[in-house]
Amino acid sequence: MIDLDDIISLFPVPFYTSSGILFDDDFRELDLEGRVGALPPETRSAVLRSAYTLASVQSELGLRMLLDCVSLVDAVGKENLPAFVELILDLYDARGIKEALIFMADPRRHPEFSRLPGVSLTFEQVSSVLTYFLHSLGTEDLTLQKAACCYTDTQVIYVPKEVAFFGEKKLDFLLYKLMVVNAFFQIKKKIFSFSADVGAHVCLTLGGFIQRFDCPALAEDIYCLVDMAVTESIVQDEMPGLHADLARIKKMVLERRGPNHYAPVKTRAMEYLVRLWLWGTAIEPAPSDLSPFIEKEFVRWLIREARTSLSNNQTLEVTDKVYRWLSSFPGSYEPIERLPFVVELRPEEAEKGLRRKRESVKVQFQHELAKLIGEIGECETHEVRLADKNLRPIDTEKEASQEIPSYILVDARPIPVPEAMRKIIEKIYEDLGTIPSSYLAVSEEMSGHHYRPVCKMPEGTGYFLSENDPDVHVLDEWDYRREGFRKHWVLMKEIVPMEEDPNFLALCFRRYGGMINKIKREFERIRQQECIEKRQREGEDIDLEALVEAFSDLRAGRSPSEYVFTRLNKDRRSVASAFLVDLSGSTKGWINEVERVALLILAEALDVLGDRFAIYGFSGQTRKRCELYRIMAMDEPYGERVRRRIAGLKAREWTRMGPPIRHVTKILNNEDAKTRLLISLSDGKPDDYDYYKGDYAMEDTRHALIEAKGLGIRPFCITIDKAEHSYLSYMYGEGNYMFVSDLAKLPCKMPEIYRKISS
Repeated sequence: MIDLDDIISLFPVPFYTSSGILFDDDFRELDLEGRVGALPPETRSAVLRSAYTLASVQSELGLRMLLDCVSLVDAVGKENLPAFVELILDLYDARGIKEALIFMADPRRHPEFSRLPGVSLTFEQVSSVLTYFLHSLGTEDLTLQKAACCYTDTQVIYVPKEVAFFGEKKLDFLLYKLMVVNAFFQIKKKIFSFSADVGAHVCLTLGGFIQRFDCPALAEDIYCLVDMAVTESIVQDEMPGLHADLARIKKMVLERRGPNHYAPVKTRAMEYLVRLWLWGTAIEPAPSDLSPFIEKEFVRWLIREARTSLSNNQTLEVTDKVYRWLSSFPGSYEPIERLPFVVELRPEEAEKGLRRKRESVKVQFQHELAKLIGEIGECETHEVRLADKNLRPIDTEKEASQEIPSYILVDARPIPVPEAMRKIIEKIYEDLGTIPSSYLAVSEEMSGHHYRPVCKMPEGTGYFLSENDPDVHVLDEWDYRREGFRKHWVLMKEIVPMEEDPNFLALCFRRYGGMINKIKREFERIRQQECIEKRQREGEDIDLEALVEAFSDLRAGRSPSEYVFTRLNKDRRSVASAFLVDLSGSTKGWINEVERVALLILAEALDVLGDRFAIYGFSGQTRKRCELYRIMAMDEPYGERVRRRIAGLKAREWTRMGPPIRHVTKILNNEDAKTRLLISLSDGKPDDYDYYKGDYAMEDTRHALIEAKGLGIRPFCITIDKAEHSYLSYMYGEGNYMFVSDLAKLPCKMPEIYRKISS
């Protein structure tokens, strides 16, 4: 039973609260014993403990816990009461009693609610189902990854790492689905890959269109709203079940939208438009203070437009018209509260993603063309053409042209297009409407329709490696879908690269000689500092600290120590490092040159430091031909030959990271060193010509890195990929990668990075 006197003893009488004064009789009228007594015994005890904790800091918070105990337990759960009390007290300390009471009045609507354990729905919990749902929309090319917010680069859809808007997993999962759908239709509608003429905004990409406005934040909010309305009309036609869920979620989100009475007029007007869309069924009356500014006819027109499936150009036109209307409102604009399923616009990332995708498709097309031409006969250069009717560009607002060529003219001979090449051509036509001439020319010095194959691929299986070939390693590969290894799955050949480009060495030492000498001196000091042993009986120098102590002992009549020397121990530093350099095709050009410079400078410094190190490059194509270039083995002395190998490194093919990581891990595991480092230098995600893409590639790479960590080897990645880096955090772990934003600074940063991670 609950004793009311025990409860009242928690509070001073009379009790002054923010809403009035309470006396003994007032407490009895509140029926506290009835409220708490209605709870199960264990829950009752938890509530009383919580109330006591709160009352000991601020009495009114404890009283509120008792008054609302039933609804609070329903909202947060009995097991979360201690964490809930901690959040209340944090809010009280940071913002005062008013904010703490607001939180207690409706915990689920407060942003702090997501901090309760078990409340949020995490990406890991839904990733497999969401991926299946995404692919069911009609594409296998897109992947999902977690990030700080929802956006897309047209190749990956990034969603938040957790969602706790409703605090109910079913509803929060719906938010995840709506984010994926909105991002998917942004890609499908090609909102990032077209130009448009809208009023005074001529021939602009989406990013350029938004930045042309005086207030880009307002233009972006308007565009997102119109775009979501257009997406809703598509969902209504194509996915009626999901549209019913969307209508329900919109109503619930509207109920949770807080008032913005004190915001500028422009902001309140934009909020009114958002509420109209969330309202959905009728025109919600405008707030009285906005009525003088709201034109009902304009609002009716906007609602009609938003309920139709607009083209990209029409979406921009509506955005432009709404912006000009809102510009007539007085005051400045403060961005409105984002809807929980909105997809943030990142046109720059999308444009980079489109470029990467186009380059990838181009390489795929050229490889298919190489195989096709390889069957014709040995010839240095071929003339490749398409029929004139296939070179007509298409309207980017419409679907790709269906006039996919059924044959290609090679040296004026019609060659049927294989099915694999046809699928790639369909992607090119969907994106560009034609096959550009540059796709038919592999190197920059070639142009027009003349093609020289990247590599001569013999007929049959000669292009691939054999387990019986010399220096070929047979490796396993992790398949996350079966939660196990594919045994003896990958063939990787260890190759000593050609020693080429002597001019590079001369140019590099002439240009960076001063930097190299400076870094060498710094590393020499590091080596000496770490190798000097103090208080030795014999040595090369005096230990001043030990000598002073010896004189003090002598003056005091004690026997002085003989250990007053220092000695240089050249074997003391125990570090072994292996460097894995990405030689994929995407590093061609300036990136490859900077990689070589950075490696050369680092190798010169490490040679002075005395650490054991090895350098490998990796590339390849498919699981049957991975290549590991042995630039310098662990037991090989650094010298002119290694320098020439570094100078001769070239960009090659694809980025299958798992096999080289596993092989180099074995090499490092044989090293008897206290610190063993596996340092990767890459410009992007793992990727290969076959299925080794997306989640499969990342999971295999991540598992290979976990295997290395299990053997006491620390992996670290230095990346020059400017895209979202959440995949690096996922693969390598927090603190085990570094992004070099300015590629030109990579050579001077490499020694600095190595010094930090090896110390």
